[in-house]
Order: sequence, then structure tokens, then C-alpha cells
Amino acid sequence: MISYFVHRTRVGDILIKHTNMQSTLIKQIIYGGFYLAILAGIIYGGYRMVNVRYGTCFDGSKNQNEVQIDCGGDCVPCEIKALLPIQITGNHLIKNSDGTFSILVSLKNPNINYAAATLPFTAKLVGGSGIVGEQSGETVVYAGEIKTLLITSIHGVGAVRGEILLGASEWKSNAEFPKPNIQLRGIRVISEGTKKSIAGFVSNLDSRLVGAVTLFGIFEDGGGLPFVASQTSLTELLPSEEREFRIIFPEEIGNGMEFRLYTEALY
Repeated sequence: MISYFVHRTRVGDILIKHTNMQSTLIKQIIYGGFYLAILAGIIYGGYRMVNVRYGTCFDGSKNQNEVQIDCGGDCVPCEIKALLPIQITGNHLIKNSDGTFSILVSLKNPNINYAAATLPFTAKLVGGSGIVGEQSGETVVYAGEIKTLLITSIHGVGAVRGEILLGASEWKSNAEFPKPNIQLRGIRVISEGTKKSIAGFVSNLDSRLVGAVTLFGIFEDGGGLPFVASQTSLTELLPSEEREFRIIFPEEIGNGMEFRLYTEALY
């Protein structure tokens, strides 16, 4: 009896273990199938996104749910696709007194209803041996704006000219990205020996806070070419607030030099 009882107990243990193994295997199959279904959905979604966004949106054909060829539907809006790129209408290299360089760039946005809310750029210094320095950054060009951009403190040795490369613009409508309404007054040149500064007042004519105002000035040589540039910045200009500014030039500047003043304001 003892031998038989022990033998049945062991068989029962084997049956229980076998049943547990079957149950575990079934659970693993169910869970595995569930995760495979999720993975398949992710892969399919990625395929759809790549196929629509980067495949048919650039194939020169009107397909999927496009409104026109390669625009509308899941592709870029047709109004955005029709926008003209920001134009570089000129640049001028300035050597600073500390040995660095500045580049004065003229930009034009030919689109009157859309602003380049983010416009990446790379400024390169070119010398006899090729590229001797570069600096990257971002700027904005409001709808229909003709803008002068000053890129300062570019390090490089032996630069003879500057080059500007523009990246892809992030476009926003006038309603989404309006130009702040600021006003300058009382502009004057202050002379302290051979050193000069440009001073004045800037006012926020908007009913909302202007987050930053950058002001930069240039003095031109006898031929009308920029030969020195400097800038200053103001932050958090309250509605209807007027604030004084002063742009200091470390270089020696002779009397009678013409100057120009430019501004950039951001909410």
C-alpha cells in the first residue's frame, strides 16, 4: 500500500506539472500574439507615414489623398508648397577690431502672407585656402519683409569674403506670426573722443509684451560700404513702454561718417 500510494503521488505530480506547462505555453502564445499584433501595427503605421510623407509626396504624381500634385491631404499644404524661398540679395564682410568677423546679409521674403518663423543659416568665412571659419544660427523674416541680418563674432584667419547658406524655412501665416509694432525716436550719435555710439528710444506700440528687440548699427566708409558694426538687445518690452538704448562701437570712427540702424523684434 505504501509503495502504491507513493507511485500514484508521483504520477499526480507529473500530471500537475504537465498541466501547468501547457497552461504556461498557452499564455505565452497568447501574449506573444498580442505583442506581435502591436509590433505589426507600429511597422504598418511607420510604413504608411514614410510612404505617404516621403514617398508619394515627392513622386511628381497626384495620388493618395493629395489635392494637387505632391501637396494637400497627408502632404504639405498646397499653399505652403507654392511659397517662394527666402532670397539673399547681398552680403558684406566686416573685420572687427578684436580680430573676428561680422557678415551683413540682406534677405528678402517675397511672400506677403507668410513669414519664415524659423530660418536656419550657416555663415562661412572664405580665405585663400578655402573655408576658414563658420557659424550657424537662426533668424526670422516676416511676411514681405526686406531684412538686414548682422552675424557677429565669427572666428577665422585670413578671410576675404563671406558666404551664407540658408536652411528650410518654417512657414507661418501672418495671423500665426505677426510682426511686432515698435517705433524708434530720438536717434542720435554720441561722440566720446574717437569712440562713438548710437542712442535713442524704442517704444512698444502693441497691446502685448514684446519679448526681445535687437538693434544694430553700422557706420559706412567714404564709399558707402559698411566698415564697422555693433549691436545691443532689450528684453521684455511691456505694452506702451518706451525704453532707451545705446549701441557702443569699440572701434575708432571719424567724424562725418554715415550710419544706418536696424531692428528685429520678437514676441
